[in-house]
Amino acid sequence: MIADDDPPLRGLLRLVAARAGFDVDTAANGAEALEKLKANRYSVAVIDLMMPWMSGFELIENLGTMTDRPPIVVVTALSDARLPKLDSSVVSSVMRKPFDVEMLSAVLLELASSSKSEEERPGDNVVEFPSR
Repeated sequence: MIADDDPPLRGLLRLVAARAGFDVDTAANGAEALEKLKANRYSVAVIDLMMPWMSGFELIENLGTMTDRPPIVVVTALSDARLPKLDSSVVSSVMRKPFDVEMLSAVLLELASSSKSEEERPGDNVVEFPSR
């Protein structure tokens, strides 16, 4: 699942995930993403924080109440000073825009693989990747 309000970036994220072997659903805002995340199972979700109708912050808060949720990768242009602490039990990884597409692909594959293991839960190993 890719949730980003910027059509070109959403398209790029979709392409990266598809090339990594994922079947990809997209959403242009947090409300649409939440609807899809409640109705479907996803290996991983990529969420932008600044979206209309329901922000990524609100979406993540709602996902925190779901017991069966995918690992969450946050993509954001917000600086550390403007980025509040995200719940590490919900958010598995944070990537700063602009990000390296190869690194994003590797993160998606790792998280999807880890989510299949009953021993690991999203947030056990929060990984922060610097932008390039």
